[in-house]
Amino acid sequence: MNIHIRRFIALTFILAFVIIAPILIFYTAGYRYNPKKQQLATAGTLVIQTSPRAAVVSLNGQNAYNTPIRLTDLSPQKYLINVTKDGYYPWKKTLSVNAQETTFAEDIILFKQSSPRKISNLLIDSMLVTPDHKGTALLSQSAGGVEIFYYNFGNENIEKIYSTTNTMNKLNLSWSKDGNFLLVSANAPGINSIIINRTAPSVTISVDDFIDQAKNIKFSLENDNVLFATSENKIVEATIQNKILLTNTVAEIDAAIETDFIVYNGYLYSMSKIKDNETEIFRNNLNEEADRPEPRIILPNGQYKIANVVDNHLVIEETENNKTIFVQLELNSILTSISSLSAYDYFEKQNILLTADRNEIITYDLNKYNSETTITRVSDGIDHACWYPESNYIVFTLNQQAKIIELDERDSRNQWELPIDHILDMTLDKKGENIYFIQDGTPGLFVLEIH
Repeated sequence: MNIHIRRFIALTFILAFVIIAPILIFYTAGYRYNPKKQQLATAGTLVIQTSPRAAVVSLNGQNAYNTPIRLTDLSPQKYLINVTKDGYYPWKKTLSVNAQETTFAEDIILFKQSSPRKISNLLIDSMLVTPDHKGTALLSQSAGGVEIFYYNFGNENIEKIYSTTNTMNKLNLSWSKDGNFLLVSANAPGINSIIINRTAPSVTISVDDFIDQAKNIKFSLENDNVLFATSENKIVEATIQNKILLTNTVAEIDAAIETDFIVYNGYLYSMSKIKDNETEIFRNNLNEEADRPEPRIILPNGQYKIANVVDNHLVIEETENNKTIFVQLELNSILTSISSLSAYDYFEKQNILLTADRNEIITYDLNKYNSETTITRVSDGIDHACWYPESNYIVFTLNQQAKIIELDERDSRNQWELPIDHILDMTLDKKGENIYFIQDGTPGLFVLEIH
């Protein structure tokens, strides 16, 4: 090999090094060529996780990846992301991948495409899920009397837990804190309220056998076997013990003006009528004397009752004008006041409250002051709404048609219409695998598998 050839080869290697070395340096530093901008730009990262896994992901209609994925060398731009899996509704969203940043889509739930099936032919008027979402009470009222059943989501067993030949007005059902006891009461004088032991349904307790003229009966929010009621001029605490109630007086009241109450976290919240038909809510410490005046708040003319406690808020219902008010436990401010409330649901894990009226669904981040987000708004027809077990999704009905909407508002919120309609009432099991529902005008309990 002569000297000219050796020099040519050496120059070729030098030239290749000069060209390739910068490219490798830029590549390892995260730079990629962006054909749209015709320039180098640092790469971005995209992370996608789905439940169930092994879904197929395409970017801008190209490539195919199986979830979970982490792509670390993407050119900074917007990507149309399609996520598909056989037998499931697709998920689609346009997301931006920025230089030296990571874009996440980690909590994608793929909902199953399935058909509803009938579980039972019972004629059901209403249902009430247990607090732990492991089962539901089913109420059936007819001219022949009243029957109450318990349906266990786990083993799909329906058990009759109460029946009577008495025909009553509309009944109210409420579960104890852990769902072991069911309170059955009627909006009519002279009809006894009863407590049913769900695990031993042959054991029922008549509240009036132990509390004279019991009114405003409600389970404790903190103890599964405790309830409270008003009895003449006092508030009574009752502890369920086998087939009896052990009672003691919590506080003396003026029954002529005090209309409702709730006991929570060592405090008694009482509601009284004052001048001009206004209602005053005041708080008393049950464990020690207060060294300063207890807080109170005044509500305008109306008929109010205390329905529940959600996080650090009283849920107040105004029955005349069909309004629901969320009042802080300190009684110093009102979170919101909603007319014609369709539903509310609290997601404890992230401390977010969901409310729905006929026109819109709104969430409130209770970790932040004055933080509310409108999820969807329609002209009319929202009947039910509840959290999916993961708080990134809401299950609701619009004109009795079941739908699911996501909270991720990037690009636009995905929404899916489910193949069930004419829904009178519905609930989800604890894991969010099934929707259980009853239909308007059609006997039976139905289930739709969604995950």
